[in-house]
Amino acid sequence: MLVDTHCHLAYDELRNDLAGVLGRAEAAGVGRCVVIGTDVPSTCDALALAESDRRLFAAAGIHPNDCEGFRDWASLEDLARRPRVVALGETGLDWYRTTASREAQREAFARTMDIANALKKPVVIHCREAYDDTLDMIASARPAGVMHCFAGDEKHARRALDLGFYISFAGPVTYKKSEPLRKIASWVPRDRILVETDAPFLPPEPHRGKRNEPAFARLTAECVAKCQGLAFEDFARQESENAARLFGWKD
Repeated sequence: MLVDTHCHLAYDELRNDLAGVLGRAEAAGVGRCVVIGTDVPSTCDALALAESDRRLFAAAGIHPNDCEGFRDWASLEDLARRPRVVALGETGLDWYRTTASREAQREAFARTMDIANALKKPVVIHCREAYDDTLDMIASARPAGVMHCFAGDEKHARRALDLGFYISFAGPVTYKKSEPLRKIASWVPRDRILVETDAPFLPPEPHRGKRNEPAFARLTAECVAKCQGLAFEDFARQESENAARLFGWKD
């Protein structure tokens, strides 16, 4: 079954309908989800969900838009050590928004990668209009990880792959104007490709403008499978294997 490698199930609009959300996901062939933390409270919520349902795993992170003034690294590291936490993130750089200074973002990103390396867990990278700087920092720290909701160009994709990273595609790959992204999806190595929803954000076609949820990962996967020239079942099997390899869980 597919894995939704990046979703925000702890958000109220999804958590308040959790049984329905997970039931629809399973019916669509999405068997596992990684619930993302963006600060200490949301990481606690993600971990609580992961510890209550074996279909769920958690990531512990401080989002680049939320890192200004963040100092509670002891709590974040303690959460990251928990067995159901399979990654650090989301983390990275965002030069589009201005809610946190570039200095604060770089500091938080570097600190998060240090923790990830110490714990031998991958990082989930948020990157917006900062691909060169993000990849430079990854090249320096050399963590394992995945480029969440990849939206860069061919040069960025190839450099991320050269650094050992996985590439994750979200709903935008299905959009009419996303032909350049679909071209990238066609040549990313099959053993380095993932899909996600980023639910409740970025729903794929034909659900744009509505709440996204893990079940819709199937639509993104069907699009990427077509780009790769694979039957959906073959792509789903490969994507699930890729997620297990990156995040370190066993069936």
